[in-house]
Amino acid sequence: MTPTDYGFKFDAREFMAGMAAFHERAMQATAMALFEEATDIMEKPNGARDQAPVDTTALRESGKVLEPVISPNSVSVVLGFGDSAIPYAHRQHEELEWRHPVHGKAKYLEDPINEASQGFMERIATRVRAILGL
Repeated sequence: MTPTDYGFKFDAREFMAGMAAFHERAMQATAMALFEEATDIMEKPNGARDQAPVDTTALRESGKVLEPVISPNSVSVVLGFGDSAIPYAHRQHEELEWRHPVHGKAKYLEDPINEASQGFMERIATRVRAILGL
């Protein structure tokens, strides 16, 4: 180097630690946002629980949203119906010819999920930004 040359040295350890901490916060925020979205799909008026067939209310009451699962590069949330009556819940969901005289319909979970797919990423991004305070 000559006296007029300048160089910079950047110790990236603190930067990388900060990025790792932000990644953890972002994953937690994403988990919260996905859980909130899944809960809305299940619980909102005319959501999955409202559309579930009613005979004894057991099927409707079995609707649940499980806690988020966070892995290093993904976040997932499961929602569904059935508990110990999963075969019954599946048949009720898939049998398009069955009539439900009291209340409900087939595709009671699939239809609300499909409806929620429009604007899904935008809603998740908005929720994540709000949780992170951005």
